[in-house]
Amino acid sequence: MAFHHLSNWVGGADRVQELEGRARELEAMLEERNHQLEEANRALRKMATIDGLTGIANHRHFRDFLEAEWRRALRDRSPVSVIMIDIDYFKAYNDTFGHQAGDDCLRRVAETLHRGVGRAGDLMARYGGEEFVAVLGETDVDGALALADRLRAQIEALRIPHPRSLCGRWVTISCGTATMFPSQDSHPDELVGEADRALYQAKREGRNRVVTPPAPAGDAVPVAATGSVVPFPDRRH
Repeated sequence: MAFHHLSNWVGGADRVQELEGRARELEAMLEERNHQLEEANRALRKMATIDGLTGIANHRHFRDFLEAEWRRALRDRSPVSVIMIDIDYFKAYNDTFGHQAGDDCLRRVAETLHRGVGRAGDLMARYGGEEFVAVLGETDVDGALALADRLRAQIEALRIPHPRSLCGRWVTISCGTATMFPSQDSHPDELVGEADRALYQAKREGRNRVVTPPAPAGDAVPVAATGSVVPFPDRRH
């Protein structure tokens, strides 16, 4: 009888160990599944913020980033700058070389612009079509102008042939910059609007150049002597 009870006890202990082992296996499998789910969610979040063609930030990410940067600058009382960028005569490029070549051109331009921004805290995004936009925190008028003209020169230096461009032999860009100190009464759309109007003026002036709105007093903005940076006409008079 005692041997029978001992046998049952040993058998029960083995069963407990088996169940504990299976529980550990299930726990490890569950942990691995959770890890895979987290990785998948991270990938989905990244896909939601990345432009599928160029691999840089998309318009949605730009909007979220600008609003966050705007709030931070409002708190810190620091300037925020935006650069609106457009590839010159891109429709003519597409018509000449085809949409596949156009996509390749967009990718090369996007990669160069992304690298050219430099600072980790800034953002370069595809705004839509052949337009791009940069958000620069703690960057004043002169800093935005200098970066915009450096980006313009870097794109021209790629020497991507563009026989139907009216401003040179190569693919070029036009840039409009704007800088604001956020306030409780202002909105980031105002900053984007100013940069967009400056870009429009750059295109009217002949393209392959950088234009900035006037200083608050209407004075010309000091810029590097590149010949490609001009002040935005003051329309308040």
